Amino acid sequence: MDLTITKTPPESLYEENLVLAVYTDERPPRGYSGLVDWRMNGLLSTEIARGRISAAFGEKVIVPQPDRIAVKRLILFGLGPVSEATQGRLYEAGCRIVETMTDLLCRNFAVNVPTAGRPRLSIQETAEAMLWGYLETGSAEGKTLDKLRICVQENHEAETAAAFERMKALREKLLAAPPAPAGGLAETHS
Repeated sequence: MDLTITKTPPESLYEENLVLAVYTDERPPRGYSGLVDWRMNGLLSTEIARGRISAAFGEKVIVPQPDRIAVKRLILFGLGPVSEATQGRLYEAGCRIVETMTDLLCRNFAVNVPTAGRPRLSIQETAEAMLWGYLETGSAEGKTLDKLRICVQENHEAETAAAFERMKALREKLLAAPPAPAGGLAETHS
């Protein structure tokens, strides 16, 4: 899978699909989601405030042909309340986002790293959790991704890149480790 981190603004992204992970209680949205909301004249925050979009965990909303951003389809993925943001929950969100996109027969897409969980979770912790979900699910049989662009604001690029490098190093260690013996205990012969 080709994974890139980009600071490209939403009006210049030129992707078929952009997935925005959003929290229920983040009004207006912040980070890259905030940029998209601003470019769309507050459409996202207005619809969340009106209750048309709940952003409950796992909710998916498709906005076809959104105005003023360079994507054909905007997919909102609900993360629930910020207070419930944990690395485990964000990992699960990353997995579900990939499952949703592959169910839509989409092997290439752009996605944001949500920033509202701070100071509870750092940008690096948030990025790590979601990247694990993207990569593990995105390399599973039948769910393979070709290209994934991680959209960040300029001030979050270094933290997201550090998360990716740390995750990549951990994954290489896991793949290089010898397999555990059956039953979890080493055999001894007398």
